[in-house]
Amino acid sequence: MIYFSDFADVGIPQLAPLTASNTRVEPLNATATYALNADGSVSATGGSPAPWLVPQAGMTLFEARATVTSGSLSSGTTGAWLALGGTDRIWQRNQIGVGSSSATVLFEIRRIGDTTVLASASVSFFAEVLPL
Repeated sequence: MIYFSDFADVGIPQLAPLTASNTRVEPLNATATYALNADGSVSATGGSPAPWLVPQAGMTLFEARATVTSGSLSSGTTGAWLALGGTDRIWQRNQIGVGSSSATVLFEIRRIGDTTVLASASVSFFAEVLPL
């Protein structure tokens, strides 16, 4: 059971569904990036920065897990709980050469040592390289 007093000096996790998208023209490659940052913020290619913790306090008390639900990622740890705070956690989908690639990932946040998921959201990754 979670009690309000457990969060007295700690923010409340929140995530919102979004799309990380990047389109380039060859010869450039495209990379769509999503990050849960150590400072309590979320950053995504093509998106506006937002907090994953409100207020941004007690980040080291939380961990996140990324589960791929479709497609695949080019980088970033999936399927394991990763401590937040202290290091930025970054996931990417790359497209090298003309074409597009995508993935959908479910992100979850919980308090370390607890099994209750406090926030979750689905994030779509889209990377595209257009012909010159």
